[in-house]
Amino acid sequence: MGEPNHLRQRERAGARARRAQERPRVQWPVVARNVGIVVVLLVVGLYLESREDTKPASNSCELVEAQPSGASEEHIAHLALTGYRDLRSRRVTVLTLSDEKDPGTVMANLCEQRWYVAKLIDALSAMGASEIVIDKHFSPRACGPGDAGTAALVASVQHTTVPVVVGRSTHPPHGTDTSGSCLVLGDSLDFGYKVDSMGNPTKNPAALYGLTRLNSDIEKIPLGWSCYASDQAFDAGQAPTDKRVDSLSWMAAAAVDSGLRNEPRIVALQKEGHHPYTSFIDAKTMSHVDGLSVLCNSSQRGEVAARYQVDCPAHPAPEADLHGQIVVVGEDVQDRDPHTLFGANVAGVYLQANYIESLLDDRFMKAIDGSWNYIGLIAWLVCLYLIFWIQPEVALGVSVAAIVVLRYAFIEIATYRGYYPRLTILDLGAVAPVLKYIEARGHLAMHALMERHEKRSRRAG
Repeated sequence: MGEPNHLRQRERAGARARRAQERPRVQWPVVARNVGIVVVLLVVGLYLESREDTKPASNSCELVEAQPSGASEEHIAHLALTGYRDLRSRRVTVLTLSDEKDPGTVMANLCEQRWYVAKLIDALSAMGASEIVIDKHFSPRACGPGDAGTAALVASVQHTTVPVVVGRSTHPPHGTDTSGSCLVLGDSLDFGYKVDSMGNPTKNPAALYGLTRLNSDIEKIPLGWSCYASDQAFDAGQAPTDKRVDSLSWMAAAAVDSGLRNEPRIVALQKEGHHPYTSFIDAKTMSHVDGLSVLCNSSQRGEVAARYQVDCPAHPAPEADLHGQIVVVGEDVQDRDPHTLFGANVAGVYLQANYIESLLDDRFMKAIDGSWNYIGLIAWLVCLYLIFWIQPEVALGVSVAAIVVLRYAFIEIATYRGYYPRLTILDLGAVAPVLKYIEARGHLAMHALMERHEKRSRRAG
């Protein structure tokens, strides 16, 4: 006889129950944990990206470039050490004026310093410098009429055949908040026109001018600033412009390489109102000379030694070959114009020299648009979840190796293409494998614990 109907129904019901247990079910706690990881990473990334965003302002007077970019010094340092470019002084040498190495009267008296700089210009010209950049501004009223130092400086600038770029200062308009206002171009000593070998004036300006003002975010090369022509122009309501005077570093680089003014990437940056990022040559390894080593090994030796009672044999010839070099002259005095770079104080003259070298060495970079950072992070998270279909420990090793390789490749490709890779948001991808590993290993541990509990329950039953 056949089985009773109620037994067959019971067997069919048991089979359906077994199939239901075997059918994959959506594990909502696991989904919630994974969604939570993604959401947390994206929220943190949004916060970091908002800190780094430095879109140019609609008002050219807003000092947008003075806002910190959020890009850490560690990233800049890492970028500087990549194989993309051998960072060293190629065309620029720094000549510093300091309390330790130069006569005290020179450092204490601005008018005497002008005479000293005049002799440096003569000596550097004779040594074959290709350009002299003076990271200082000279007020027409700082020294009285008929000052000998001023006269010597003007004469040296006029007579040298080497291009000379001199700094110009800026100051805030009277009675305004400097955070939202264009600055006013400061007065400068008039250097007149070059003179020929016969002493006759030519139609060529004796000096070029550039604004010494830097970005507060010193990772960026200043290309130019909008400013008023004078206090009178500001009072008269005249509009400011960035067409009047370039920055010191941009003027110096463009004077040597005129093709820079037509460089498409530079033109695009100027049009968009951006200042490009750069990597840095360590100030300790940058080509450097001091004033007395130059003067004591030139035709100015006797005059300088007598004027300042200098023992010239104690100042050997500079190791750096100055022939064909751009020499940037500026002060390196403690607590005067300090800037923090990689945890150390650096004088502004070193930054100006690095900016010039960067522009000539094609080492300027535009920040990658923030949307690409999000695309990269999301693509990595998708790949990460595919990787973690395999055993968690193996997946963790694979993902760590992938991060190291992809991160280095990304930096190399980006910098080669002239982009600055802001890595802060993408570095969140390094956190994701750890979070995913903890989640995956925790899920497996919980599953094993539940299986042991079920086995004990069956044995107990």
